[in-house]
Amino acid sequence: MRKLVALGMITMAFVACSGSNSSTSDSNPIPLDQIPGELAKSFCAAEQVCNPFFYAVAFENTDCVSQFTKQFQEASYNDIQTAVNGGTIKYDGGLA
Repeated sequence: MRKLVALGMITMAFVACSGSNSSTSDSNPIPLDQIPGELAKSFCAAEQVCNPFFYAVAFENTDCVSQFTKQFQEASYNDIQTAVNGGTIKYDGGLA
């Protein structure tokens, strides 16, 4: 259920507000253990720009990045880390 909620929140944020399409460089790969935090930073930045009123109300007393880093980690990171460690999937930090 948490995965579904996290995915839904990300989808709504990016559907509601489209931005520029920038490509990332392989010269700055993101380590797997930093993915939840980086995803949370991106989500919170988009939420702040696209929904400033909601952002101001929802995160008046809490830190958006900390809250969503934990939520993204609990929702999918642990499963992904287990699969990478088990050799089931391959992680490419340059494409993250």
